[in-house]
Amino acid sequence: MSYCDGKSATQGGAGDFQISQSQDYIIVRYSDILLMAAELGSPNAQTYFDKVRTRAGLKSKTVNKENILTERRAEFAFEGMRYWDLLRQGIDVAASTIAEEGVPVFSGGAADKVIIKADNIKKTRGLCQIPETQITLAKGVLKQNPGW
Repeated sequence: MSYCDGKSATQGGAGDFQISQSQDYIIVRYSDILLMAAELGSPNAQTYFDKVRTRAGLKSKTVNKENILTERRAEFAFEGMRYWDLLRQGIDVAASTIAEEGVPVFSGGAADKVIIKADNIKKTRGLCQIPETQITLAKGVLKQNPGW
């Protein structure tokens, strides 16, 4: 078996980390499906919301946008979904929630501070930067996202 970079499966993903990964599956959790359906206003929204809470050992709550987002925040903590949940609420909500200034962190072992400006999130519309290597490989087909 080989991958698009010509390396075999026995190399265990060695090589370029962007193209030599052997895991091609996207996993969607059932709780994500239930909460998405509730957020979209399904007639079964309360039932779906309660299924997620019951599985977690929690009592029923009234289903509404705020409670669904709070549930998603707890249910998918550390799974990288909150950013996209916030963007769905609108760029202004996302920018004001995500913006941070002066939070102490370590970067490469050195003390540093996080600065995420709301204006930068608005300028890029929350979109990620396309790596220049991908733009180059696309030979002009890909264009950089606005604001980057």
